[in-house]
Amino acid sequence: MLCVSCEVLLVSCEVLLVSCEVLLRFCSVLCRFCSVLFVSCEVFFVSCEVLCRFCSVLCRFCSVLCVICEVLFVSCEVLCRFCSVLCRFCEVLCRFCEVLCKFCEVLCRFWDVVRLA
Repeated sequence: MLCVSCEVLLVSCEVLLVSCEVLLRFCSVLCRFCSVLFVSCEVFFVSCEVLCRFCSVLCRFCSVLCVICEVLFVSCEVLCRFCSVLCRFCEVLCRFCEVLCKFCEVLCRFWDVVRLA
């Protein structure tokens, strides 16, 4: 009777050990995924910042160009409309970037919590 109990205990321990190894591998893969995700988010964030700065400079340039046109009494209506559309597009793109970066930030914090748990 004692031997049967010991055998059951031994099997239980082996199952538990395998479960722990599987869990450890899963955690390891999850941590690698998280570190890749974090780096990707960082790169994306920097790309968005660069894009938004470029858009900002482009919109200022357009604005100055339209003022010059008005001062010189030259018709730049098409150019100014194009600039206006371009600037709106840039605004939308930058907002989209901001939202995506916030999402990335939240996701990375979540992974940090999971990793530390």
